[in-house]
Amino acid sequence: MRVRSLAKVGLRGSKGVLSGALLSTLMMTKTVFAEEVATGTAAKIASAKALYGANVVTLLQVAPPVCAQVLFLSPLATMKEIKAAGTTGGMPMLPYTMMACNGFLWMTYGALTGDNTLIAANVSALVMGLFYCSTFLKYRNPEVPVGQPIALAASAALAVAGMYAGLPHQQAIDAIGMTGCGVVVAMFGGPLQAMQKVIKERDTSSIPFPMAVATTVNCAFWTSYGLMISDPYIWGPNILGLASGVTQLMLFARYGFGKAKSA
Repeated sequence: MRVRSLAKVGLRGSKGVLSGALLSTLMMTKTVFAEEVATGTAAKIASAKALYGANVVTLLQVAPPVCAQVLFLSPLATMKEIKAAGTTGGMPMLPYTMMACNGFLWMTYGALTGDNTLIAANVSALVMGLFYCSTFLKYRNPEVPVGQPIALAASAALAVAGMYAGLPHQQAIDAIGMTGCGVVVAMFGGPLQAMQKVIKERDTSSIPFPMAVATTVNCAFWTSYGLMISDPYIWGPNILGLASGVTQLMLFARYGFGKAKSA
């Protein structure tokens, strides 16, 4: 009971940190958008249009945020299953705490670089991530640890806020970009915590299938977008996320849905 209470307090604290940081991010975003900067993402987009054509560039500006929304909404089906079962079973909490942290981090990065596509895509990541965390805590399996995922996300959010406030502009971009790579990998790799159990028990029920599909498609588009604007902080972690999604789908192809039948 004490652990559960501490976890709830930790979640409330992280909600406060992330919500306050979100307001600050939205305020600084307004300032960034008001300035027509001749360098940065805007210049890269202009160069990409000359290389690939306006239609391709428009597709890669629109498709990643749309796919991101599908990814961030895909756990809703899993949440319904959790509510129906009354427990989270063996599912880890890490993907959901990292989703919330990921949303705040990339909104901040997008504001620093003037990237509207990133900001638009990640508002719902923050909001939905916090909702999933709340649901997870309500129905969590007592054997599944939650303190560490909450502390990790809250610490990362505080670190991002500190980098933005305390570092020069380009250094803040680099520091937050590198931090974002780690957060994205943690978010997309969370379900793979259960891989050993899946292989041992021939049971994929601990990996959410909708999120695995959404992860694969989402990361494919974000990798393409990152390569188009030559931003390794975008395409780098999304290549790893794509590998994570494909690996999860391979487990479903190998063992099917739920517990595989013995040969």
